[in-house]
Amino acid sequence: MLSTIKQIEIELTTDCNAACPQCSRNLYGGARWPTVPMVSLNLPWLQHKLPQSVLSSLELVRFCGTYGDPGVHPDLIAIVDWFKSVSPAKIVINTNGGMRSTGFWQELAETLDSQDQVVFGIDGLEDTNHIYRRNVKWHRLMANVKSFNDAGGTSVWQYLPFEHNQHQVDIAETLSKKLGFSDFCVKKTTRFVNKQHEYVNETPIADSSRISFLRLPNKSDLVHNGYELITTDTETLQNTSIACIAQRLEMIYIGADGYVFPCGFLADRLYGFEAEQHRDYDQIQKLFEVAGGAHKANLNYTNLDDIVHGNWFKTIQQSWHNTERLHRCAHQCGVHSTLHGDTYSYMRNKSI
Repeated sequence: MLSTIKQIEIELTTDCNAACPQCSRNLYGGARWPTVPMVSLNLPWLQHKLPQSVLSSLELVRFCGTYGDPGVHPDLIAIVDWFKSVSPAKIVINTNGGMRSTGFWQELAETLDSQDQVVFGIDGLEDTNHIYRRNVKWHRLMANVKSFNDAGGTSVWQYLPFEHNQHQVDIAETLSKKLGFSDFCVKKTTRFVNKQHEYVNETPIADSSRISFLRLPNKSDLVHNGYELITTDTETLQNTSIACIAQRLEMIYIGADGYVFPCGFLADRLYGFEAEQHRDYDQIQKLFEVAGGAHKANLNYTNLDDIVHGNWFKTIQQSWHNTERLHRCAHQCGVHSTLHGDTYSYMRNKSI
């Protein structure tokens, strides 16, 4: 699939301080889902598994997470510092920002360069952010943001609009400027889709004393237009052409469990209440078998070159042309859908 790798998204840990209701790590913001492994990657592992031939040609390294938040990783600064010593890549870190001390965020800002960014997921103001970013304390978050920005860090406020916070978008953007953010981004969520790949206008929140459901905004300009194109029609999913975003961006995803996928949209089908009941989960398990076993997709057992240029990535690509086509690929990158086109267009243009 790839002749070169220019972008890597790395999930450093499956641990997180928050409990977001639409995260696969927990059950609607409640208890952690028991099959999600509590694992982290360490610096020696990364140094051993990522060859210099790849590191030297990278343009972007993103520390994000399907299940965890890189901000809780105890060695995040050391890992960032190492990447900066061996690769010219821009570093982007996605976090809820509600963990660690202000001294940590100051040190992180001093470790990063002006080209690097921390993208803070802040979805509202003091009275609303915690509804989605559960367990994130506003005053700690604001102190961390101020510490990072005051130390010269380049930051982006990324805002997911819901019904409960849609009225605060403009206020939040104004606040972002006062706090020294470099940019403000409204990211239209694409997570209002159930395990049958059907559009839903609300999803549950467990044990909430405020509201019992998350709901999409009722302002049309804050709702992703890709929902209008979602289809559960098997024939459409089976026949639509795949315009793989990983191919276009020359990107791979490395999970904290060692699995390598073209993108995180496949990685989030491995664990979680919704994922494990989904056809996508069964299809990925079958593709593991076709590729020669799950170990063929995992850096703990197979080197990166053999994963990307060997049976695993070839098996994924070949599935687009047979009866075991990954519906996840069709939904995310099928030409009939724009579910993630806007997201990746923004990421490509602004590198967040």
